[in-house]
Amino acid sequence: MERIFPEMRALVLQLQARGCDVWAVSSTNEWVIRAGMRQFGIARDHILAAAVEIDKMRVTDRLLRVPSGDGKPLAIREAIRKDPDAAFGNSRWDADMLAISRHPCAINPNPDLEIMARNGLGRVLS
Repeated sequence: MERIFPEMRALVLQLQARGCDVWAVSSTNEWVIRAGMRQFGIARDHILAAAVEIDKMRVTDRLLRVPSGDGKPLAIREAIRKDPDAAFGNSRWDADMLAISRHPCAINPNPDLEIMARNGLGRVLS
């Protein structure tokens, strides 16, 4: 729970209450993200995270997806089939995802993303 930003959880819950289709996109392993997204009410089929191929109930060394940097827009467009209306991120690895969004927001951004956001990438919410 300590790694969950309360502001992000509150925002996700408000968006869901208004009928928004909310997805989680992360370069972290999908098993970790699935566990965390239970706190947000985001369904497993709305999680785009790092994934490996499973063969006969065994994890392989074959990557299926690593949504980081330019991999985030690729994963989003493949799964959702359109650019997002809004995107939220906190590091420079989210910049490509934020760039394809109509309403990009940096939430609790790392210093590198905060500089990018203040220079025109999107809104900064801290």
